Amino acid sequence: MSFDRFREMAASGGLVPVWHELLLDTDTPVSAFAKLRRGPFAFLLESAPAGGETWSRYTFMGTEPRAAWRLRDRTVDAWTPEAGWHGARLVEDPLADLERIITEFDAVSVPELGAFWGGAIGYFSYDVVRAIEHLPSPPPRGMSAPDALFVLTGAVVIIDNLRAQARIVVGIPVRQGTDAKALELSDPAP
Repeated sequence: MSFDRFREMAASGGLVPVWHELLLDTDTPVSAFAKLRRGPFAFLLESAPAGGETWSRYTFMGTEPRAAWRLRDRTVDAWTPEAGWHGARLVEDPLADLERIITEFDAVSVPELGAFWGGAIGYFSYDVVRAIEHLPSPPPRGMSAPDALFVLTGAVVIIDNLRAQARIVVGIPVRQGTDAKALELSDPAP
């Protein structure tokens, strides 16, 4: 990918992908994941197979996210590689808070990368309903897990199992109006 193409995609700001493709003929997705995973938020996801005994076409894996968001009882805190978990705060509408974070950098459309190349990966537990419904006598909490947890991906490896190829994609958050010189010299998102 050329810098000119990156600059063109970054012109309006957003999450801009940079990627590299390589042959992956000696590793399975699981062995590649075992080599790549670092940190507390590594993930491996398989695309849905067409039938009961068929292989999934794509495998998505990631490690070392750029940030994370966690909810427990209307308390939200953030995680960054530099600071760990920090900034616990009470929020009125946790789902709106998550939406604000996820949509801060809209993903640039790049058809050749497919529908998923980065973004937010996570879960909502059953107890997230406590942030939506306000019952007069809510049942006791089932377990001590967060109500929701999402990571904002750093690098994602997309394995095409049919072609034995891997595509490494890094989403670069770019603020609208960032000039070309700043794109060349530093992290454009601060």
